[in-house]
Amino acid sequence: MIVPKNVLIVDDEKIFIDYFTQLLKDIRENWIVHFATNYKSALEILEQQQIDIIFLDIVMPQMNGMQLAEKIKFLYPEIPFVFITNYDTYALQCYNLYPIDFLPKPVSIPRLEQTLTQLNHIESQKRNDGHDAYIAVRLKSSIEIINVAKISYIRKELRKCKIHMEDKTIYETKQSITELEEALTKFNFFSPHRAFLIPMRKIKTIYPSKIGNYYDITLKNVENLSIPLAREKYKVIQTFFDLL
Repeated sequence: MIVPKNVLIVDDEKIFIDYFTQLLKDIRENWIVHFATNYKSALEILEQQQIDIIFLDIVMPQMNGMQLAEKIKFLYPEIPFVFITNYDTYALQCYNLYPIDFLPKPVSIPRLEQTLTQLNHIESQKRNDGHDAYIAVRLKSSIEIINVAKISYIRKELRKCKIHMEDKTIYETKQSITELEEALTKFNFFSPHRAFLIPMRKIKTIYPSKIGNYYDITLKNVENLSIPLAREKYKVIQTFFDLL
């Protein structure tokens, strides 16, 4: 049995989206297909849905597929993507983004099957290699192995740090926030304030604070929490997200 997947097609041509959707349905009838005709719609879908693979056109207005892929890789590094294009000349420019394949237009079923076989192979390797990133955290009487992708945020409280997980579990450790930041920086975690450490991809909104010379940050799927962002650190956020 083929496992159902959530698929996102990003292309500015609706005719191609309809054609490619039917192609996917012909060979993977239980897959759920979402589509976007521009980068804004694509990012909205990625925020709302658990997407398993993205098929991405390269030549699009406003933000081309390479720019969008760069942004997606930062925000959702775990999602594989395939470039779809009429132009072979883009292939060399795109290899540093590590797509799993390039699909030439017009797409045929045998060529699409080849891509999906490649996807299955990569997913199998990831399962065998323990693809998800983990860190070891010292708790009061044990060491907990934590999935980095499941961390919502980390907060310093007195001499302890509390690691808040997506499932609402909270791990309490005496490790310093500096020590945790050193372990998590390579996974795009950022300290907006001396008492917080957050994954950049979970930032939802940034807005000027009503109190002091700060901004406030809210996070995806975290309610009733505003995290202060010092104005001098706003430039760090701007650098990461200034791809639009």
